[in-house]
Amino acid sequence: MMAAVSMAQTPTVSASSVTLKYCLTTYGTVHVAVAKSDLFPINYDGFSFSNFGEYVRKLENVRGCDSVVTYIVEKNTQGVLSGKFRVNSAGKQVQFAKGNLMYLASNGITYPNEGCLSHQTKTGTAAGIWRFGDEQYSACGNVTANSSPSSTQTSWMDLFLWGHTGYSSYAPTSTSDIPYSNNAGNYDWGYFNAIQNGGNRPGLWRLLSEDEWTYMMSGRPSASSKYAFVKINNSISGLMILPDEWTLPSGCPWSSGNSQTNYTYAQWQQMEAAGAVFLIADYYGSYEIVGNGEETLYFLTDRSANVSSTQVQIKSYRNAYRSHVRLVCDVE
Repeated sequence: MMAAVSMAQTPTVSASSVTLKYCLTTYGTVHVAVAKSDLFPINYDGFSFSNFGEYVRKLENVRGCDSVVTYIVEKNTQGVLSGKFRVNSAGKQVQFAKGNLMYLASNGITYPNEGCLSHQTKTGTAAGIWRFGDEQYSACGNVTANSSPSSTQTSWMDLFLWGHTGYSSYAPTSTSDIPYSNNAGNYDWGYFNAIQNGGNRPGLWRLLSEDEWTYMMSGRPSASSKYAFVKINNSISGLMILPDEWTLPSGCPWSSGNSQTNYTYAQWQQMEAAGAVFLIADYYGSYEIVGNGEETLYFLTDRSANVSSTQVQIKSYRNAYRSHVRLVCDVE
């Protein structure tokens, strides 16, 4: 006989589990099935339930209000780099995504027809696929998708106008400006969208704020010694940032500031494994960038970090320029 079940308490949430307590008013076996989002709405906390689907707990010959079903929660680790970076004076830390954000609008089949590309959002599904670049220095280059994006394009893009996450009518391929807004993260790519190789759930990632970026670059302990303008393979310029806890790998050079140190691919792999972050610069030409094409932008929640081969500046560009997106997740 199926037991009668009534919830005895509101679900309790911790960093490791979600527990539901049920009152069993008759003897028998209880089958519990709960959708993931019903238990723990995906949000800034950066967690996703393991074993999504139906959860079954058999409770034989039990009656009373002591029947507890626990759902284990695991931290999203897909696409997360190992280094941890302080972003405020209270000691809050973040970890960076494995590469810049990229978007593929179409595979030749128009959304929402069967077989088209689509991804999950906080409110359902939308056209296109989001993913992180395979490497921190991965970039799409001067493809038409970056300069003249289209909803039918079948090549990847990695340059976006401010807030063009797909929320509301602002598709990633839209060319219209969006009024600046920072409400509830809807215009934050990580908060709003599922990223295919980054946990594939909305709410696992977010942008850094201007204050967080500034603290990481100049406010945390030994900040000035933890970044340098470097090259990889003598051809890829960018900004390398070291995590809070750092040990230089054997055989790898390091000189902070405008060192222009060159790293072979093998040396860079060692630096990355030790926690270093690399933000590519000087790559595209002039589609998305300022002035003479020697700078590239990375969106923050409320400004842009302007990264060249020799300096970093905070800029007020939000709408006018196409920019990179490098997301972070909070360290619990």
